[in-house]
Amino acid sequence: MRYKKCILTTAVMVFSITAFNQQKQPNIVLFFLDDMGWMDTSVPFGDSIYPLNKRYHTPNMERLAREGMKFTNAYATPVCTPSRTSLLTGMNAARHRVTNWTSPKMDNPTDQADEEYNRADWNYNGLSGLTPTPHAVQATTLPMLLRDAGYFTVHVGKAHWGSAGTPGANPYNLGFLVNIAGHAAGHPQSYLGKDNYGNIPGKASWQAVPDLQEYHGSETFLTEALTLEAIKAMEDPISRQRPFFLHMAHYAVHDPIQPDQRFVQKYLDAGLPVAEANYASLLEGMDKSLGDLMDFLQQKGITENTIILFMSDNGGLSYTPPRAGTAHTHNYPLRAGKGSVYEGGIREPMLVKWPGKVRAGSSTAKPVIIEDFFPSILEMAGIKESKTIQQIDGKSFVPVLTNSNNRKEMDRALIWHIPNKWQRMDGPGINYFSAIRLGDWKLVYSMRRLELELYNLKEDIGELRDLAHRYPEKVQQLANLLSDQLKIWNAPMPVYKASGKQVPWPNEIGLPVKPRPNAAQLAWQEAELGMIFHYDLHVFDTSKYRQSENRIRPVADYNQFNPKELDVEQWVLAAKSAGARFALITATHETGFALYPSDANPYNVKLLKWRNGKADLLRDFVDACHKHGIKPGVYIGIRWNSFYGVHDFVVDGAPGSAMQKNRQEHYNRMVESMVTEICTRYGPLFEIWFDGGASHPAKGAPDVLPIVKKYQPGALFYHNDQLAEARWGGSESGTVAYPCWSTFPYSHTGSGESALAGIAKNDYALLKQGDPEGRYWMPAMADAPLRGYNGRHEWFWEPGDEAHIFPLEKLMEIYNKSVGRNSTLIIGITPDNRGLVPDLDQQRLQEWGKAIDERFGNPLATVSGKGKMIQLKLKKPVTIKDIVVQEDILEGHRVKAFQIQGFVKGKWQILFTGSAIGHKFIHHLNEPLSTDHLRLIVTESSDEAIISNFSVY
Repeated sequence: MRYKKCILTTAVMVFSITAFNQQKQPNIVLFFLDDMGWMDTSVPFGDSIYPLNKRYHTPNMERLAREGMKFTNAYATPVCTPSRTSLLTGMNAARHRVTNWTSPKMDNPTDQADEEYNRADWNYNGLSGLTPTPHAVQATTLPMLLRDAGYFTVHVGKAHWGSAGTPGANPYNLGFLVNIAGHAAGHPQSYLGKDNYGNIPGKASWQAVPDLQEYHGSETFLTEALTLEAIKAMEDPISRQRPFFLHMAHYAVHDPIQPDQRFVQKYLDAGLPVAEANYASLLEGMDKSLGDLMDFLQQKGITENTIILFMSDNGGLSYTPPRAGTAHTHNYPLRAGKGSVYEGGIREPMLVKWPGKVRAGSSTAKPVIIEDFFPSILEMAGIKESKTIQQIDGKSFVPVLTNSNNRKEMDRALIWHIPNKWQRMDGPGINYFSAIRLGDWKLVYSMRRLELELYNLKEDIGELRDLAHRYPEKVQQLANLLSDQLKIWNAPMPVYKASGKQVPWPNEIGLPVKPRPNAAQLAWQEAELGMIFHYDLHVFDTSKYRQSENRIRPVADYNQFNPKELDVEQWVLAAKSAGARFALITATHETGFALYPSDANPYNVKLLKWRNGKADLLRDFVDACHKHGIKPGVYIGIRWNSFYGVHDFVVDGAPGSAMQKNRQEHYNRMVESMVTEICTRYGPLFEIWFDGGASHPAKGAPDVLPIVKKYQPGALFYHNDQLAEARWGGSESGTVAYPCWSTFPYSHTGSGESALAGIAKNDYALLKQGDPEGRYWMPAMADAPLRGYNGRHEWFWEPGDEAHIFPLEKLMEIYNKSVGRNSTLIIGITPDNRGLVPDLDQQRLQEWGKAIDERFGNPLATVSGKGKMIQLKLKKPVTIKDIVVQEDILEGHRVKAFQIQGFVKGKWQILFTGSAIGHKFIHHLNEPLSTDHLRLIVTESSDEAIISNFSVY
């Protein structure tokens, strides 16, 4: 018995060796994932191990990386069908014109409707192989060429090359000899065998996964079922010593994000939100599939003659929902995710194992792109002569794998082009974008904004610092390259509805303009100090103000509002005594109650017994401001409304229900009408402040930006998900960090809980400091309540809080660290239930104004000038305590680094070394200094420095 087993084992070994000798062409397994991001693995593709690498468990990817080569700069397109078409044809998406995902239904463009653009003329029916099909690309496909060269071609899993009713919907028409579960749809209706993967009578949709009836009604997860079928499909070519090409195209990790019960519990136990635990389990199930296939190849004795390539079709999904957490952070440190031309949407985890050719455990930073797989796989298969009806854009990366040479064509530009509206709402790099990478430089073209952005990926992988205005020559070079290539490819472009003209090519829009303040921003920064008066129904109740409770619980009796001594002129005079140049009033706050007689909002002062319902606090406030030379502004709270039941912009009700939709529509129209009233009834306003922002109309929020811009073009708009003309300074301490630049990398910061990715990082460092290379002028606002001292933080008046008024010395420190750091300071004042600014608050404001005037009212000497050195000479030595420097910000930030020097005891002494100046920089000396000569040395600037004021006090 033992003897027979030895003979059998020897026979198997001889058979395996014979098969290997007979089959000279290598087997090729392309393990192709759906929506898997660069960080969705325990394999680090960056320069270090990031937190997300520690979250996921992918030991078989680690195994493949140890046995092969890791590509750290591998790219796909932003969405799936373009990548899949590029892989099978070798064409860039801009050439094959399948630039968006294809609908499973024929002749059904998937572009979202857009108010500005008509749809680009793209191939929305996908890839049709060699068969002419309207709105589809014809091409000789990779599996056709492999099949004709003797390969047994197998497709398993997601296909999504063409719409149903077109040739491309069926993988057999594209060169595959076996198709398992591939059809026109791009995601599964269900991953669950017990749901028949969606094939339930009366409930099945386009996304119901075909085939796999053997597993219907079972507990077999879709990823596992596909793996088992792939193994079965390989048995036949292996037994006949025929080389095979396995296109193992998992549906994972595309939504629906359902849990793979084999793995999900440990992620829940680790504290991940349910959606993220489910996502991690999908990844681990995918990884198990990879390991099972590798084990099978090893068991069959064909590992040494099998190439394995691992790749994903686009970056990881980063929208919430269906992901949990903050939108567009799921691929950090990369920016954004699926659908975006930023790195999070296109950079992919890529691994290649080629025994005998690729050094185990190796890595390359050579950039490659999805169309490169076409010529690379053909070269791996030994297919030297191949005829295609299309022109190939991809370049073989085999020389990188084998380290045979460093061909120049591998250093060419990589291009992405998505002239489509993929999502209903624009996002970072999402909808109407093109991009080009050449070396470390990457240019991003926003067709919507007609703007060019430039990033150095070696120094800034997160694409946070737009260098376009610093390196205009590089912008021009890349814009020309991108435009020329898109024209050669006859790339589709969107068309303006209004004119019928095509959106300009990247090199037709001109170079980026250095960010500078508009008139409203300039006036706001020059105002330096303002006050905001918080007044609402809460002032008149007898309980402590708790924001988390009061924003959701309606006030029982609005007639408690009864300020018998109300005098808004006293408010304005209190603000003026502190030196404020503008003031705002809360026209509405979180109760939803309007302090003016609104025809749009029924919850307003007309309801009150007080003043017989004839009051208009907003009118009185604006008139008082004008009377005393203060610029009036308005605060409008729409994010929360306890009267209407609105929480974070959304009205109560079952999400998606008819009642909830109708209530949301009513609330949105009410808000828009209310904003129109405020903007048209009270004359020019200095600032219109939407607390927490005003969200984005595409998210279902009121559309307020056009109203403000139409009726109050001179007002500072603060802010929504489309525009912020100022930014919150990152804390309510009344201070900002140093340096504090007026420039910012984004046109807005985001509203409410959906603030842009990275905004909250490092304790809001970006908000506090800005970005010296930011392309948008967005100065910082420092804010704090006057009653914010000694453990309290009161925006509304409450009795007995006088001990929490900031002391004078603290207010002077706040002034230095806000106004003196290029920020505009806004202090919250709390009128009481009498309708007056409390006596002690008023007294402190007067003291503060007097102290500011005494310190900065009369300079000992002042000078202005241009250039690298500005000298300030006094007639005799004087003792100085403060130094003020101001740039002419009409020309933007020019100074990047500077020194202040004083001539002390016969030699120059450095008093301060800094970077940002902006509208105003104040240096308060810890110890008074006696000198008769100071100088400002500009050590770095983007252009000639223009110093409007260099003074000592």
